[in-house]
Amino acid sequence: MKRGLFLTLFFLLILGIAGHWAWNSFGSKPNSMQVTNNIELIEIDHDVLIGLGNGFFVKVDNSTFMMSLKVLVKGEQVEHRVYRLKNGKSELVGKLDVPFVVDVPALWIDNEVLLFGGMNPGNITLVPVVYAYNPENGSMREFAEMPFRDYDQLSLLWDGSKAYLFVRFLNGNLSAYSFDPYAKKFQCLDLGFPEGFVFPGTSKYAAVWYKGKGYFVHGDRIAVFDPSSKNLVWAQVRLPDKYWARTAVATDRGIYIFGGFDDNVNFSRNIYLFVPENNTLTRVGTLPYPLGQAPGGWDGRRIYIVGGRGPGPNKYIVIFTPKG
Repeated sequence: MKRGLFLTLFFLLILGIAGHWAWNSFGSKPNSMQVTNNIELIEIDHDVLIGLGNGFFVKVDNSTFMMSLKVLVKGEQVEHRVYRLKNGKSELVGKLDVPFVVDVPALWIDNEVLLFGGMNPGNITLVPVVYAYNPENGSMREFAEMPFRDYDQLSLLWDGSKAYLFVRFLNGNLSAYSFDPYAKKFQCLDLGFPEGFVFPGTSKYAAVWYKGKGYFVHGDRIAVFDPSSKNLVWAQVRLPDKYWARTAVATDRGIYIFGGFDDNVNFSRNIYLFVPENNTLTRVGTLPYPLGQAPGGWDGRRIYIVGGRGPGPNKYIVIFTPKG
């Protein structure tokens, strides 16, 4: 599985470069374009040629997000940039030249981004440290040490006051922890995992908090975490396709699920709406291009999906406005 993940990342990079030229050959418009009546594309930045992957993505308040991306810019320069996304517009805040910040689970607290781990350069294990990053002044400091080592996958749920971490170790074992960022305290949870829940890292951008519970979109299934009973069980619904690294975004009408890729690196354009209250799943649209491994957020009116990987241009922010 580890070798497969590395090969997948390599293919995703090649697809992203190919997608950039293919998309441009169709005459895409600069800045922004209206694809359908409820999907719009806006450029991450005017000088970004290709998106090469995400670093972190956090919600600051009801209308503002902070994010980092690895991008190829004009002049063939690769940069790690930090942007503020507000009301459908991205604003360059600075640069974050820290190599381990690659698809890192993160949350926002007290004007800082808490980064949970990250890639260990030259090593398949992840960094066992929580860092606090201030995007306004560019400072980074060690915030807390995580109570576990030798892990290669991590997914995070944030309920607004406490984080829940779901960890996969190198030997394939799974564990869950709660983390109080105000007390800087971790606690190991006595949590059983349902059969088939094996790759929490593939749900990194598909783990959401919705009405008091956590939800993981995991392949063609959805796992439900109840913090009161410390249970993790499968929802009584299945997606019609099995894709990994989907995007999930919680809204006031349910959880929207976007894209993803399968074991053969075929990407999806499907958009689904899952309503946990009645366990219904409905296909509600199509992405403008195949996309996976992209973070997303909801500002109360629109859903934003940023960067990601796939055969599309990946230099856009997809803005999806739910109908109705």
